[in-house]
Amino acid sequence: MKRYLILMAASMVVFGTAWGQSPTLVTSTSTYTSLSGGTQIYKDSVWDDMGWANNNTPTVFALGFGFKWKGITFDSVQVKDGLVNFTKAGEVNSLVFGSFSDLIDRGTRDTGAQVAQSPIYIKRSGVSPNALFTIEWRNAGFFDELDVNGTLSDSMSMSIIIHQDKSIMDVHMGSNSVAGLSPSYMTFITFGAAETNAMGEDMYILDNEPSAPRLTSDQNSFGLTAMPVSGQKYSFTFSQTAKIDNVISNDGSIFFTGQYIGSKHIKDANINIYSMTGELVEEGHMTNYVFEPKIKTNGQYIAVIKQEGKAPLSIKIVL
Repeated sequence: MKRYLILMAASMVVFGTAWGQSPTLVTSTSTYTSLSGGTQIYKDSVWDDMGWANNNTPTVFALGFGFKWKGITFDSVQVKDGLVNFTKAGEVNSLVFGSFSDLIDRGTRDTGAQVAQSPIYIKRSGVSPNALFTIEWRNAGFFDELDVNGTLSDSMSMSIIIHQDKSIMDVHMGSNSVAGLSPSYMTFITFGAAETNAMGEDMYILDNEPSAPRLTSDQNSFGLTAMPVSGQKYSFTFSQTAKIDNVISNDGSIFFTGQYIGSKHIKDANINIYSMTGELVEEGHMTNYVFEPKIKTNGQYIAVIKQEGKAPLSIKIVL
């Protein structure tokens, strides 16, 4: 079983800011109603480590629309243990969003018969440009409780709603049986996002009182003081473009002549060129140590050179 996600260790270490522009948060309340007419996934089987090496059940689903985040448009999403994950082939940029409490099917046991008790549903609704994709976890347990106490007594229901328009995602809380302050078995209670891009990683999570939280990237945050009550809703609005705050310096092995990008040591590599607001303006491939951009509009750009198995390198180019 998964102990903690690779992107977010128990210590909640936060990496250096890369492309700035944290999401914005709106807190509200509305009556929680379970999905009607949704499609159940992981039907008749317990779930944990969803999408990881020890589980072959499909976890990636088409949204039915494009969700735009920092210059990238995603048309599918991976459903995980209380989280959703946006990735795209050939892109180093990705977004993880949801609950960081490590949910698990309450039917899970280390030994003996396993009977599913925590169904997961998905549903597409609405029409463009206001379509929605909703994922609901019902009666989910907490891995920490099983790991520390050997029980799965507590539970939580929640939905994540992905909006086609305006790059908004909601966490809407259903009922839960976690009483009072954060229980001793749980490392932390929080909701938020982890962003990975060509220049680093960022995390934005909720802390303080669940009815009036703040959104923070503080690596010393302990998260929320208690589990949110049913009906609590957190709406995150993500940037559609990326403001580049810094450029990774190179050692001179990559250069721009004014006509082409060249390298002394990189023979073949994928190249993405971004505007200074983070819009992807060109994709290409360096061949025989050279790449000639097709863009002709004068201005400043960032070229991100991506080699398989190596960290991306970046260079500013001026036309």
